[in-house]
Formats: sequence, C-alpha cells, structure tokens
Amino acid sequence: KGGYVLRMLKWILGDAAFYQALKDYHARPNLAYNYVRTADFNASLLQSTGKDFTEFFNDWVYGEGYPTYTIKWMQGGNQALFKVSQTQSSANVSFFEMPLPIKVTGTAGQTAYFVLNNTSNNQSFLQSVTFPIASVQFNYEYQILEKNSTVVQDNTLSVSSVEKEEFGLYPNP
Repeated sequence: KGGYVLRMLKWILGDAAFYQALKDYHARPNLAYNYVRTADFNASLLQSTGKDFTEFFNDWVYGEGYPTYTIKWMQGGNQALFKVSQTQSSANVSFFEMPLPIKVTGTAGQTAYFVLNNTSNNQSFLQSVTFPIASVQFNYEYQILEKNSTVVQDNTLSVSSVEKEEFGLYPNP
C-alpha cells in the first residue's frame, strides 16, 4: 500500500503542495540522513501544509483493508445529487475518510469534475451540473485505493429525503 499512500496524499494535497511538502521533508536537518518513522513524516506534513494526517495514516498505514463505495446519483434540473455509501474490507478500520474523485460526462461530451469530501457513511452531496448527464465515473484516474465500487443512477433519490446532518452543498457559498 505504500506507493498508493503517497499517490493518495498527492491527490488530497494537489501537486504543488505535495511536492513542496516532500522538499520540506528532505530539507529538515533533524530528518535528513537519519532513521525516521511514519510519525516523523506526518509531523513534517503538518508543518508544511497545516493539515493533520494522523487519521489518514491510522487508516491507510496502520489499519488494514480498503473501502468499497456505492455511489448513487440523480439529476434534477441543473443539479446532481450524489449519495455515497462505504463498506470496509476489514473491521480494523471503521471508516476511510477521503475526498472522492468524480467525473461527469454530458450527452454532448461536456465534462465536469468534482471532489466529494466523504467524511461519513451515506453522505449526500448536491452539485451544479448545467448539462444533461450521460455518465458518472468514480476514481476515473485511480486517484484513491478502493475495490469493487459501483456507480448507479437512482432516480428515486431526492433532496427532500436527505437528512440535514448528512447533507453537503458544494461549493460552500
């Protein structure tokens, strides 16, 4: 999983911040040419990016398994509703919090890309999509580690059925 952990960190941070964090890590005198642990790398990431990756490392490095996602979607007017459910291959990790990569393709070839910040199970997201959707792809460039995930259109979804506490509207106005 080691190579995938770095790839997922790159996905979460973006190219510029990820490569700068690696440069910072190699330039720190207390880390260069020394034995280091994952905790040292995590502390360096926090110092470089301001983001704490403790939970990420607990899940992906110290934990076991991988997530499987079921993503249901429905379009209504100029909006698309996505509902994300997750199961884990091992009980060792209760939930993998991850930003999820979504690619939406329109009937005339239009594309839109979204990042769904998945922090809880059965979480819903409402996105603006101004063209008729032909297909939805998840993990379209293998940005994250997952297995056997599915994406299905579900026209029974509705905004009114989404519970308030599990609903995310993006972008945040």
